[in-house]
Amino acid sequence: MMDEQNEPSRSSLQALRRDREYIELLSLAIDGTPSEKDFTNLQERLKTDSEARKHYIRHRLLEAGIAREVSVDAVGGMVDQIGYAADVKPVDSEAEVRSLEALSRSIETASSYRGVTQRQSRWSMWIGQHAAVIIPWVMLVGGCVAVLIGQRPNFWFEGESVVLPSPVAVAQVDHTDAQVTAMLVDEAGAKFADNRSTDDVIFSPGDYELLEGTVHLRFASGVDLVMKAPAKLAIDDLLHARLAFGAVRAIVPPSAVGFTIATTDVNFEDVGTEFGLNVSKKTGESTMQVFDGQVNVRESATNGLMKSVYEGDWVRYANGKAKQGGEPDGQQFPSPGEIGYLRWKTIGQHHTDDPSLIGWFPFIKKEDSETLFNSASNSVVTSGRIHGPRWVSGRWAGKEALLFDRDTDFVEFEIPGEYQEITVAVWLQVDRLDREMIAICNSNHGDDGDLHFQMNRYGLPRGGIMGAPREELRWVGDPVPIGKWVHVVSVTSIPDCRSDIYVNGKIVTQSTLVQSDFKISPGVCRLGNWVSYAQFSERPPRSLRGRMDEVAIWKRALTDEEISTLVDEGRPSLVWSRDNPPLEHPLPKP
Repeated sequence: MMDEQNEPSRSSLQALRRDREYIELLSLAIDGTPSEKDFTNLQERLKTDSEARKHYIRHRLLEAGIAREVSVDAVGGMVDQIGYAADVKPVDSEAEVRSLEALSRSIETASSYRGVTQRQSRWSMWIGQHAAVIIPWVMLVGGCVAVLIGQRPNFWFEGESVVLPSPVAVAQVDHTDAQVTAMLVDEAGAKFADNRSTDDVIFSPGDYELLEGTVHLRFASGVDLVMKAPAKLAIDDLLHARLAFGAVRAIVPPSAVGFTIATTDVNFEDVGTEFGLNVSKKTGESTMQVFDGQVNVRESATNGLMKSVYEGDWVRYANGKAKQGGEPDGQQFPSPGEIGYLRWKTIGQHHTDDPSLIGWFPFIKKEDSETLFNSASNSVVTSGRIHGPRWVSGRWAGKEALLFDRDTDFVEFEIPGEYQEITVAVWLQVDRLDREMIAICNSNHGDDGDLHFQMNRYGLPRGGIMGAPREELRWVGDPVPIGKWVHVVSVTSIPDCRSDIYVNGKIVTQSTLVQSDFKISPGVCRLGNWVSYAQFSERPPRSLRGRMDEVAIWKRALTDEEISTLVDEGRPSLVWSRDNPPLEHPLPKP
């Protein structure tokens, strides 16, 4: 029977279900697919719930290109349902600045994790510096909320009135005369010519030369443009750019049909699709490949149609004439996910220099494909032997992972020695939860000092050190979901008498240790499985069903801030969210 203290109240369960319903309504609205009943329910929620309005605004700010690196639950189209207002001029600039500040405060209040504190502070400073030029973006978001709550002229939160523009005025704008043409959404190792700082996220019309790294720009028209160095791009307006040299990928929503990238001799006009373009700095030859939809190739002088190119096809042009050639290498065109991968690789090298990091498995397939190599500088932990798991794709394109999908799959390595503290961090994606217990990283036996880190059938993590008596063990957070990349961390400190587990930077399992006279001695361990000894010989296997693509082990207890930073550095994408859905029933007793 469940302890009374572990049983959530009826009201809290109702609140969880209500929030889950709201997320579903929000996703439908952003995707543009709500039924009349769904739309009515969402309207009512936004009218009566200030927290719901803040949450909605966070989603729309990201879609409009303002909320840089803000975690969200769902992102649909690029606000193509309501149009864009990148150059709408405010009637009362002081009032609009106050409105912007109110929205900014709400966004910061709604943030639920400490790992973005530094980034939020930088964001607040940036808002103050650029309020005059980004007010139109906020008017756009406010207009969207106004549409959903019944096109009311005023909008309140926390006692402050925010005056909104007419939805009609929002939609009727000139895309060719915008003050804020694009914004820097993400970057990895970026360095621009002329000492331009990546801290300046606004891109107005002008020339930009990228010397190093990769950047992701989001135009106010909704276009996402990813550019890899070396490259030189001239931005003319919301729908027109010129590429002198370099490689880019353009992802164009229906709202920005006609977005054109010009070269010296031909223009590539997108028809609501995705394409890559590479212009040789040496010869000026351009190579364009369509990944989805259609691109029209036009003559630069007359803009006459030369050819229409469709999904899967490619063209090459030199001196205004088509050239023959084989299919281009698609990897030459950068993607949004590539930025995360580049960032992770750069930061990962920095972490390997930490002397307390005794094991770091980046899951990079090498010539010896049956060995999982430990890349830590202080590699106390042995490299792992792969028994069964197969190499598959990981968090990003080009990044490997191991797939565990059989009862006999595991990776085995040894953590020799004795420790007072230990931290084990893993990026994993669970395909299904079909076992009573599911191993993440377990010592092969059940002796005192052994490490056990696993999940139950609900996705709730548990574990710690065998033989370490605990005064309390309780679940305080949401479980690991199915089908989503998550970061799970087990931290045990004998001096601090604690053994906690984190999911995406948040504590989900807390344990209080009552003794400090024992050692941590993991010995031989397995990832994704456990060796059943005699006591459990008839129990089902504890095999993982899913993927792993990074494991790190420290001989110390990482802080909350360090764990949160690891999550930020390894997040799979810009729109990946730390938040996981709660259980739909009361938590079981640990």
